[in-house]
Amino acid sequence: MKAMLALMFGLATLNAYAADDAAPLGLPSSADLKTKAGLDDEQAKKVDAIYAEYKDKAAEAQKKVDGGDKKARKEVASLKAEIMAKIHDLGKDDDQKKKIDEAMPAAKKKKDK
Repeated sequence: MKAMLALMFGLATLNAYAADDAAPLGLPSSADLKTKAGLDDEQAKKVDAIYAEYKDKAAEAQKKVDGGDKKARKEVASLKAEIMAKIHDLGKDDDQKKKIDEAMPAAKKKKDK
């Protein structure tokens, strides 16, 4: 029984850690950016720091959107743009910045009514 509880606690802890490490607002993880844009370890740490800085704001804005607040979509888009701009600025040269931009999700276009 103790072994089962220890296993369950370990899995819950691992799951919580994995969730904390996730990038906010559907943005690519630092590991994805390392692969796709050639970020080095120092740049990846800076990406993680940016994500940590915006984690609470992004979660709160996403909660509002999930709750049906249509005005919060602008807030999410604004936060996403801020984060993407900061990560873009981490690029060492124009080529890497272009790869970072390509790794980011494209902005959604409004549908014509």
